[in-house]
Amino acid sequence: MSHIRYATEIFDLQFILDHKAEVHLLKKLIFSLIGLTFNASALDCNQVTEIPSTECEVLVTLYNSTNGDNWTDNNGWLETNTPCSWKGVTCSGGHVSELSLYYNNLSGSIPSELSNLNNLKSLYLYDNQLTGSIPSELGNLSNFTWLHLYSNSLTGLIPSELGNLTHLTFLSLANSDLTGSIPTELGNLSNLTMLFLDGNQLGAN
Repeated sequence: MSHIRYATEIFDLQFILDHKAEVHLLKKLIFSLIGLTFNASALDCNQVTEIPSTECEVLVTLYNSTNGDNWTDNNGWLETNTPCSWKGVTCSGGHVSELSLYYNNLSGSIPSELSNLNNLKSLYLYDNQLTGSIPSELGNLSNFTWLHLYSNSLTGLIPSELGNLTHLTFLSLANSDLTGSIPTELGNLSNLTMLFLDGNQLGAN
């Protein structure tokens, strides 16, 4: 029996030598799957205590919608259950209050689910490669004071719902591909001190 076992071990070794590339690829796949399993367990928003699980889920949606794996800096994102320590996330009073992900190679679209961050005051997504339209749901974020979306490739109309953001002081949508007319509802922004809409294809009403 020992001779048979010895012969089998030699055969296994020869198989590995003959298929070294395939074995290496298999090892990488196994370790990748282990990593995915680890990340999946760390992603469970129900385990997050810093902020409501609904806000955690919004952050996950933002990451997935903007190709988070290819961000310039995605430190902490989807890896820990402490989202307030993730790159660009600021929390206050147990809620997400600021997202600062400018010049970070975000691509894809801005998810409408951001409107579920009811305590969000500042959103900095400028100097990225974002496409698609500006979600009209952002007009529901009544605590907004700063909205920076300039220097992207956003298309479509400026949502009239942005006129609901009565606490807004700074709005920049410049240098994109927005079209249509400037909504008259922006005249409701009584606290607005800075407005930048240049570098688009906007017309008069």
